[in-house]
Amino acid sequence: MTVSIGKVHSAGGAAAYFAADNYYTAEQSEAVSAWAGEGAKDLGLSGTVDTATFERILNGELPDGTQIGDPDTRDSGRDFTFSMPKSASLLALVSGDKRILAAHMETVKQTMVWAERNLAEARVHVDGKDVAVRTGNLVYALFPHDTSRATDPQSHIHAVIANLSRLPEQFRNPDRVDEKTGEVIRDDGWRAWHNGTMYKASATLTSMANAILREKIEALGYKTEITGKHGAFELLGPNGEKINKEALDGFSKRGNDIKAKAEELGVHSPEGRRAITQRTRDPKMDAGDRAELAERWRAEARDYRYNGDQIYAMALARSRERSSPIERGILAVSTAIRDSRDRLVDYLKRPEDPLVDSGLAKLTRTPATARTQYATASAIRILGEREAVFSTADVIKTAVDLGETGVTPERIERRIAELVEKGEIVPETSQRLDKAIDMITTREAIKQERRILKAMDTGAGEARPLMSAEVARDRLQELAAPRELNTEQLAAAIQIVSSPDRIVLVQGRAGAGKSTMLQPVAKAEAIDATARLLGAEDAKSILLTADMRGDAQALAFQNKMVADLRTDTGMEARTVDSFIYSNEKFLNGEASAEAFAARKADLAGAYLVVDEASMISNERMDKLTAIANLMEVGRLAIIGDRKQLMPVDAGKSFSVMQARAIQDQLPVSEVKINMRQKTEDMRLVADLADAGNVRGAIAILGERVIESKNRIAAAAGAWLALPADERYKTTLLPSSRDGRSEANQIIQDGLKAEGTLKGEGRAFNVRETLQLTREEYRYARNWKAAHLLEVGSHDNGLGLPKGDYHIERVFENGRVQLRDMRGRKHRVEPSKIDPNGKLNRLKLSNEKRIEVHEGERIRWTDSDKRDGRGMINATIASIEKVDRDGIIVKLSDGERRELKNGDPMLKRMDLAYAINTHMAQGITNETVFSVMGAGETNLSNARAFLVNHTRQQMDVRLFTDDKAKLIRQLESNRGDKTSALEAIGELAVERILSGKDGSRDAAIGEDASKPSLADLERKLDLGSTPGVAAEEMNEKSASNGADTDIANPRGENGAGRPAAPAPREETQLDRSKGLEL
Repeated sequence: MTVSIGKVHSAGGAAAYFAADNYYTAEQSEAVSAWAGEGAKDLGLSGTVDTATFERILNGELPDGTQIGDPDTRDSGRDFTFSMPKSASLLALVSGDKRILAAHMETVKQTMVWAERNLAEARVHVDGKDVAVRTGNLVYALFPHDTSRATDPQSHIHAVIANLSRLPEQFRNPDRVDEKTGEVIRDDGWRAWHNGTMYKASATLTSMANAILREKIEALGYKTEITGKHGAFELLGPNGEKINKEALDGFSKRGNDIKAKAEELGVHSPEGRRAITQRTRDPKMDAGDRAELAERWRAEARDYRYNGDQIYAMALARSRERSSPIERGILAVSTAIRDSRDRLVDYLKRPEDPLVDSGLAKLTRTPATARTQYATASAIRILGEREAVFSTADVIKTAVDLGETGVTPERIERRIAELVEKGEIVPETSQRLDKAIDMITTREAIKQERRILKAMDTGAGEARPLMSAEVARDRLQELAAPRELNTEQLAAAIQIVSSPDRIVLVQGRAGAGKSTMLQPVAKAEAIDATARLLGAEDAKSILLTADMRGDAQALAFQNKMVADLRTDTGMEARTVDSFIYSNEKFLNGEASAEAFAARKADLAGAYLVVDEASMISNERMDKLTAIANLMEVGRLAIIGDRKQLMPVDAGKSFSVMQARAIQDQLPVSEVKINMRQKTEDMRLVADLADAGNVRGAIAILGERVIESKNRIAAAAGAWLALPADERYKTTLLPSSRDGRSEANQIIQDGLKAEGTLKGEGRAFNVRETLQLTREEYRYARNWKAAHLLEVGSHDNGLGLPKGDYHIERVFENGRVQLRDMRGRKHRVEPSKIDPNGKLNRLKLSNEKRIEVHEGERIRWTDSDKRDGRGMINATIASIEKVDRDGIIVKLSDGERRELKNGDPMLKRMDLAYAINTHMAQGITNETVFSVMGAGETNLSNARAFLVNHTRQQMDVRLFTDDKAKLIRQLESNRGDKTSALEAIGELAVERILSGKDGSRDAAIGEDASKPSLADLERKLDLGSTPGVAAEEMNEKSASNGADTDIANPRGENGAGRPAAPAPREETQLDRSKGLEL
């Protein structure tokens, strides 16, 4: 089942269209068009839809004659179309199983009831703004139709929602007296329907409808098989029989036409297929006489050797068996025995789960209740791995998409309520006018963020400063020579080397020279380490070499950043994950006392510098800060830009830490002077992007914005058109993985054609890992999308030896059959993977074939497991030789490596002419080609725009399919996350940070030689829309005023310090004399 949304363009045309194509007869009156919705009840509308009344309602005319809005200009409404799976349509309309049609109608009704209760909204005007409030009512009509545009059998129901909804009484205008007539005028509450929330929920509604319909279909004697996203499924016979492919294809003429057109145009993306669907939509053909149509379908069915009649007969027989008294009794006994056995087996084999009942309650629940508990727990973990805060609607969608029998939206809602009662789930503190609650967080997410803030307190006064601030001012400038740090860089560097607190935060905008600022810090630490070494060895002198490094370690989110940090700062560098992996065992007591003492001796007093901290998740920051305090490191300097990309995983720890520090009036150094862009236009683009003014930045880009239906090909073609020496000074940034692959292929083809790539080349099978959460690995159905399982550790929860395995078969009972490289078979149960443990280096992957040549540019997709070879994930290399024995590559540091046939790294490479935005954060190049699609609703956001358009020094171009739509998309999706403490009202993160940003932005104009950003926007008229600036000022004023009311919890959670802490006596420890060595 799919739910598609269309605009009702004409009230009169819509009324005629929806009424005309109803295939039902008068004898089937229970299924004819019908009014529905609580709003329709309020208006006295019920029963069959009358065309004239329907047209008046769409025009905003109520039954009592009241007119809502101007009928000439108002929006009439929206058409939500619920289309059945093709197999269901054939069984219902060709084979005649009318039970399926009834199930379809009941499914739509249940789904719409949920949507009306949870998504229906209207707007009220408050303080100059339109604010959405939940109404709980809609006015809509249901029209069942039976044909596609090509008059193939296709059952679908139109839920046509009028642009009407009735406000709750508390939000209506008060009664008033007409001054002329003395008549009391009452507001009956009818307003235009605010449809944005339902639009965004179309995928959720699709998943819900599929889950409801699937349960109803299975009760009719059929089986079902999940076939795609959002719980899409097809019907099977009682023993798994499928409708033959010839019939499915033959009765899908419209779909085949769209597919053929897409192949003709070379369109592969979902948005491209949607565009073809809309542009090739002919007027619907007249289905004509229904008896003639049915006979035509039967004739076609014979031609296609359609087997649906047999499947229907078997399903009908199966359902009748279940309906007889004897059969029901036998079935009840056997079911009870089976359920008891399954509950016991389930109790014994499943790991303990805090989100699922335990003990006696676990053994006594029904199978549907048990599966609902597990599915709900899984949904919470799947969502919780990526977000600290998520919606109840997303929990329902994610749970039903797991495809477990008996898991329905209604049961999931009940389970969510139980978990709220137990305290495992915590509802948000609603900020809405109507106090509606949509978002939830978990007890663990709240505890995790509180631990991070507690770690800041624990480290207060526990640092090992290298020198006093007074001494640092001159020493750091000396160490920075021949460069000179600007005042902001110097202030941040002084904070790092002199602060008495272990944890130091530095907020640095894109291109502000954070790496430059770290260079003298690294040198100061190296000199200090040398001085300590002299003291430890009681030596009078030591030979200093140019490449001598101290004890400081630089940490970053990904390997490309690590390599850049090592080059830019001279510090030893590694990934945050690598550091945590080496030290996590000391947090949970798994290591011996001797090992702990040895590690603490290594790390005590050491300096740790974390870069690009905006990308560090709550889980990683929690562990990192805990390790820093446990090992008593001398400094944990956390540096990044909270405006850039946030973590892939849950949380926004860097923003939370900054907000807490600002709230408690603790120092957060800011480095905001733009040092990267070299031209006035590029500085202006970067400044506007940093300020969040996407519209203004795109206006400045002007002709640098290239609109093309095939934006990927246009960008790749532009890159190929560059002179050879300019190509590698130009970074190509598509948003998606598919876009990156397409661009790489186009460029490789172009380089081959022009002769830049040498030789015939050679094909290799390389691996791509499936992007799944830990919890999704526990569901065997997800393994169907992979061909390989890579096991990197013996401790994997499945009892498998380390190595690679082919996935041979996924069974209905949740088991998976594997074959190892020696041909031996293994059978595993993914559900046995500990839900609260780590993945233990399990990877589901597929192989794709790439061709490489001499001169090819590649990137490593995983790190080499052999020490010393220098092939690190996400770093770039070039191929110098290709032959039948292997390849020779030149690494980014100039080293060469020969990879013989069979080398594992031959499967860990891909083309690298284009990279994605996450890899780009932290890099600099002369020119950037940014590629962003208006239809990439998740990937195209303001944070990604900021990263893409602040990498350049000299020039940037933006390739898009639709500039106007892209601007709207970027303005509607900031790419933000919500913290758990923010959701429950404990720490108003964004309000605090926006207050800080306000004062910071005002300071942009302090340099008299530079116009302020506000001045630039006024001169260039770069505001988003009329009135937006005033609204933003109102919002800032409101948030600034509200900051003083933020809760500052104390006590056990350790989440706060006194609002005005007493000044500490700064430690006067000066080791700068090491400069004289």
